[in-house]
Amino acid sequence: MLDNRDAAPLPTWLDALSHSGLPPLAGIAGALREDQHAVAQGIATTYCSVVNEGRITDIKLQKRLMAGRVGVPPSATASSS
Repeated sequence: MLDNRDAAPLPTWLDALSHSGLPPLAGIAGALREDQHAVAQGIATTYCSVVNEGRITDIKLQKRLMAGRVGVPPSATASSS
């Protein structure tokens, strides 16, 4: 599906996962089925948001650093006067 960017086999594939007898795979199939339209669009489109996601992660890290919630030990942040 992903190599060909063809989402047509998606429902059949989800059914196979649901009937696999493996609870984790059945759970994944259920979650994907809840938003099947978005999953199909993600398979079919050539758009990639990896660069944007990386930048958002950087911005969130900067925000946590400025708010002091990054988890740096207090002794490492103490300044010597």
